[in-house]
Amino acid sequence: MSLKIGILGWPLTKTLSPSIHNMLAEFSSVDLVYEKLPVENLSAEKLDDIHTKYDGYNVTIPHKRKIYDLIKSKDCSNITDLAQGTQAVNTVVLKNSIIHATNTDIEGIKKTFESINYDLRNKKILILGNGGSTQTFNYFCDSSNEVVIVSRQKKRRHKTI
Repeated sequence: MSLKIGILGWPLTKTLSPSIHNMLAEFSSVDLVYEKLPVENLSAEKLDDIHTKYDGYNVTIPHKRKIYDLIKSKDCSNITDLAQGTQAVNTVVLKNSIIHATNTDIEGIKKTFESINYDLRNKKILILGNGGSTQTFNYFCDSSNEVVIVSRQKKRRHKTI
């Protein structure tokens, strides 16, 4: 039986994830189907429907924060500390009727700076925009950083343009 996974987001017109994952599965002889799950307005009902049809999925814009709230409200969920800290989820695995949710973006950010041998400690950091990655990157920064977020939306502790 194939492992059925996908990418949840909107509009997903530019994503290459299904092509990449299906090619890697074929190359690795893994019985896997990876599909687009284009959902514009995510609700608890739509999420439950996805959970009946898929073994797991990646989450992208604009649902990373919304899905955290939806999964958090379910009794049968396991949310990692990283997902709780960022209040955003980008990876969901369904196993033994339990929803496992995490945020792998933190590890990706960490590996990126390690790969260029750049130490972010004790740095002033300017984040432009308040999109889906802002909260995650801000969480990644530690107390030695001075973080300034500049966006068009007025929010607490943010500067606006």
